[in-house]
Amino acid sequence: MFVYIVGNIEQNIFRLGVASDPLVALQQMQQGNPYQLSVISKIRVRNKNEATLVEQLGYKQLSCHTDAGEWLVNVPTDVSALFSQDHWLRSLASRAGVKLLERNEPTTARRSPADLQRLLPIVKKRELTFEEVLCKVEQAYNTETSIDEVL
Repeated sequence: MFVYIVGNIEQNIFRLGVASDPLVALQQMQQGNPYQLSVISKIRVRNKNEATLVEQLGYKQLSCHTDAGEWLVNVPTDVSALFSQDHWLRSLASRAGVKLLERNEPTTARRSPADLQRLLPIVKKRELTFEEVLCKVEQAYNTETSIDEVL
């Protein structure tokens, strides 16, 4: 499970969240949002309860910067600068007593070239663009699933 920060640095808007795949959450938030959003930071923890604890601590710390919803606005530059290197989320997890899990190597990194060649017909059949394939590889990496499952 991940705790993540999605936002737009230029517009100084951010949102904390919990998800098994931050990229899917990003896609959902991007719909109807006038600003180009990106995943700015993410950490991986053991379970949803721990992730929610870190998220709640983050919202509590920045409560004076919330708008009517869950968006953080006008976050001081010295704080938002810590977002991009995961420092802020790591610090929240530490204060909450939550142990971070390190990402394992993606399963595709352990595949042989012959095994990767096997995926080429699947990519061609589905007429995926290079960008779509990269997105699928990142999705597999983030969720620690096989590339076969996300293709």
